Order: sequence, then C-alpha cells, then structure tokens
Amino acid sequence: MNLAGTEEGIPDLSASNQLPILQDDVDTHLAQCFGASKWYIYIMDPTGLPKTIFYSLNLDTERDRLLAAIADARGTK
Repeated sequence: MNLAGTEEGIPDLSASNQLPILQDDVDTHLAQCFGASKWYIYIMDPTGLPKTIFYSLNLDTERDRLLAAIADARGTK
C-alpha cells in the first residue's frame, strides 16, 4: 500500500518484481481502512490478508529484507 502523494519511489521498488501495489489517493482513503501510516508497508498473501507488516522500514538500508518478505509471501523464497 502506498499513500497518496508518495508515488515517486514506486517504480524503483516494483521494477524487478511483478509486485501489485495498492496506491491510495485523496478520494479513496484506503490507508484509513487499514489504519496505515507513512512508512507502513503491508505484504498481502494471495488471499488478500496481511502477511507481513513493516513499520518505519528504511528502503535505503532494508530493501533486501523487504524483497525477501515479498518472495516469502509469493512462495518463491
């Protein structure tokens, strides 16, 4: 899930994966449905349930940790 107004880094994060990203916008307010805040990253399993939730994940230093969680959720680890 990506909050409205923070779209600029998404292409870098999803370029090497077929990663579906839920993009919130100012009209839909999806983040409020999950109680998400800035820097919360939810990895959903194939049924749509949160499998891993990262709070305050630093994409500069913890990108490998995030990509490993994505692979685990997809069953490709």
